[in-house]
Amino acid sequence: MLTSHRRVYSALARPDFVAFVGDEPERHLRALAVEYEHTVDSLESARSLVLGSFDLYTARATLRTNDVVSVLTLATVALGLLATLAGFPSRLLRGRLPCGGSWLGTTG
Repeated sequence: MLTSHRRVYSALARPDFVAFVGDEPERHLRALAVEYEHTVDSLESARSLVLGSFDLYTARATLRTNDVVSVLTLATVALGLLATLAGFPSRLLRGRLPCGGSWLGTTG
């Protein structure tokens, strides 16, 4: 919204714009235009700082999410292998044990 007034301030600072003769308003209007430009530059740099901070935050959040997903993937693979290894002997020995295939010796 502030940048939409740029043309007005630059027109007021032109040397051919004279509002009052003899009161030196041109000097004040030029100073106003310079202050306006400094304000716009400050706002633009603050905007880029905020956007840069947000980019940094999203990058860190993405990195943390990738770390969590890696740990969860490793845990899933490890538990899947353990479950496979735990179930494999019961498939091989089903019906060959004297207790009827049950590890605890109960039938049921």
